[in-house]
Amino acid sequence: MFRQRSSSSLRHNNKNNHNHFFNSPSKRIIIQPFIGSIFNDEIRHYNSRRGTTTAAASSTIITSSSKGSSSSSSVHNNANTARNTTADTTTVVSNSSTNTNRRRRRRVLIISAAPRTKKHLIALWSSLECFTLDVDHVVVSAPTWSKPILERFLSKVMTSIPRFSSGEVSLDGLVSKNDRYDVGLWCDALSYMDGELISSSSSSLNNDDDDEIEGLSSYDEIGLLNDSVFALREYTSILDSIHERNVSMTSLSYSLIHPNGYGPEHYWLESVWRGFSKEGIKTFIDYSCRPKATDPLYCPTKMWGRKGCIVENFERQMSRQFPKEKTYGIFPSDVPKNMLSWTNTFHSWVRHPPYWNKLVKEQNFPVSKVNWKGMIDSINDSRLKTCTKFLVGNNNNNGSGGDDDELLSSWLNGFDFSLAEDAI
Repeated sequence: MFRQRSSSSLRHNNKNNHNHFFNSPSKRIIIQPFIGSIFNDEIRHYNSRRGTTTAAASSTIITSSSKGSSSSSSVHNNANTARNTTADTTTVVSNSSTNTNRRRRRRVLIISAAPRTKKHLIALWSSLECFTLDVDHVVVSAPTWSKPILERFLSKVMTSIPRFSSGEVSLDGLVSKNDRYDVGLWCDALSYMDGELISSSSSSLNNDDDDEIEGLSSYDEIGLLNDSVFALREYTSILDSIHERNVSMTSLSYSLIHPNGYGPEHYWLESVWRGFSKEGIKTFIDYSCRPKATDPLYCPTKMWGRKGCIVENFERQMSRQFPKEKTYGIFPSDVPKNMLSWTNTFHSWVRHPPYWNKLVKEQNFPVSKVNWKGMIDSINDSRLKTCTKFLVGNNNNNGSGGDDDELLSSWLNGFDFSLAEDAI
């Protein structure tokens, strides 16, 4: 089902040369699934108020037109807010009376995705299985060309991964013109969420009551992840470390290497997976969320070395926006000098399989790069099964039996990647 809605856009503030967000009034459809729960009284009350119950989680597609130059669409699942309601109740029951008023921290994970191949779909799936244990809401932000792929993919997520099908974690899919790489997709999602009150009154599926989807300000921690990595195990330290260490930005990996030198003075955080506090995400938005791809920070005049230029501007310089003591990187990215060789010359784990393997074995490193040969080259690699366990087997064959690899191959063959566009 398709409905029109106006979308968020960016406003440039010439006074401080930063970008800020504003949101226009918006409408979208919300389908409320019935969620089995031990808190049955709350669930019954909620569904009786709405006057409708559905047996399984479902999603709806909303197409929107932007006031700017690009169009965007949203694939939305408004899963029951049972986690938001019941988790607080659980805290009251399990903790001592002195902790009954302690508010549970709320978290959102935004994943920029460009599902150009089967490997990227598996990478995205693995992240949704293993990197969402500590969040309340997930937004998958992808290019417009991927809309048919994202629709089919997220529908499978909603019916197969228990965390989403039960309503414990809610899920949005957003597609927009991707002319600003991962940064643009993250910023589109942040704009979409920022202060937005979503009304369901226009939906024929709902009664008179409006539902509000809480905006960005309702979250204590915000994670930004891309689909360039496979998840190897469950992991939550990106967002946990923000509160534990009282910092504004965290990252999976940190580096001391800069084109101009090496050492603590060049400390910076890589962008594969970062976490931000409320204050930290404001800094990210002000610095990074520029509305036009012609902005100098996106290196529009660069031909060779453009990717390096973007890394410099949006990773190294992003780290400079915070005092060093307000940032924290978890794993060391830099390859030890004694591991550099003629066959493996790159200085970071992202293109150095031997050092990546050392991180996995010795420090339980939780990811593998998708597109670097020598790490995980096949989607049938046994190391991926930990984070794709709901993709095949009993959740996929409806009791008909069959080999897991065949089932996986059959499902992946249903996607059309012919419209995929390459990016940096």
